[in-house]
Amino acid sequence: MDRNLKKIKSLGILKRNKNLKEVFHIYSIKAKNRDKLVNFLKKKGIDAKIHYPKPMHLQPAYKLISLKTEKYPNTEKACKETFSLPVHEFIKKQDLDYMINNIKNFYNEN
Repeated sequence: MDRNLKKIKSLGILKRNKNLKEVFHIYSIKAKNRDKLVNFLKKKGIDAKIHYPKPMHLQPAYKLISLKTEKYPNTEKACKETFSLPVHEFIKKQDLDYMINNIKNFYNEN
């Protein structure tokens, strides 16, 4: 999946350590126009999700500490760009191809 998604210029795939075998419970990536992409994918029947829409420093539990938003620009940016694609043991290659092709179509990268 990483190999195919890396070819899409508007996406950001996390770097992987080749010496590790990773197991995902969330397959998250960064995307330009994330909200529009997620809505587009949902209309295509792809269960794309935004798991962490609000940065940690803006969560109610941190309200008493009054953390300044400008101190966490990377966190703010990540929350605006990150989303996840479905990942589970029943996904087939054709499902992965369908997701990849729809993302390419959204960004007009066929």
